Amino acid sequence: MQTMGLNDENDVQRADLTPYIDAIMERYRPAETAREATLSLSTADVYRAIKDLNQGLAFSMDDVFDAMQAAGFVFKADGLTSIRFKWLMQER
Repeated sequence: MQTMGLNDENDVQRADLTPYIDAIMERYRPAETAREATLSLSTADVYRAIKDLNQGLAFSMDDVFDAMQAAGFVFKADGLTSIRFKWLMQER
């Protein structure tokens, strides 16, 4: 990842995580609510899973967040009393 300018977010090169997000989407679709979710993962969980597959890939947790959000996954607090945010997924 390379930053061209400090204040211009449009100049930031993002890693292409499409193959990894596509693989997730083969098994899971976005869930709208915690009740319909069969799996919930943190951004760090998704980051570690991708890193385990490709240790040489340069990407950040921001890249993971952006890719998951672009794929339509919902990012919400896990449960009523928790402040741990998770991506909600429903098995296909």
